Amino acid sequence: MAPVSRLSAASQPVDHGSTSKKGPAFPRRLSRMIGREVAVDTISAQLVTGRFVTIVGAGGIGKTTVAKSIGRRLFEEFGDLVHFIDLGSLKDPLLVASATGVALGLPINERDPVPSPIAALRHRRMLLVFDSCEHVIETASVLAERIYNDAPQVHILATSREALGVEGKKR
Repeated sequence: MAPVSRLSAASQPVDHGSTSKKGPAFPRRLSRMIGREVAVDTISAQLVTGRFVTIVGAGGIGKTTVAKSIGRRLFEEFGDLVHFIDLGSLKDPLLVASATGVALGLPINERDPVPSPIAALRHRRMLLVFDSCEHVIETASVLAERIYNDAPQVHILATSREALGVEGKKR
């Protein structure tokens, strides 16, 4: 299962691998970001108005750092409903929906994990940050498109080495 995190107004940022009775928190900023403020501002604005943005680029250029910065910046916009889903450690693409359900604190149906997150998101306003989608791109794209179409108040930020094939998103 992928490490997942949630930012909560009541908790200080902690390492995303930790757990507590309140649940995991959004990943802590590990270093100061330099020279990406314009990108963070631009993508944040696109995400609020357009609902779906993918940060695409080669490995190691700082996509995750920028995505975490955007998540922290938009915390007030989305209240405590900002969820970080790290898909980088998944070995099986079929676990994408389960990782999303875990990030949302939902019970997971092992036979078909997709309906649970979709139903939970349908009438909620939140930001989902899917990180490192490239190795589960097809499954992540299908789930993201389904969330985008079925949950009109959910905003999605994804990072990947290749674009997610989702209609209506920005790159």
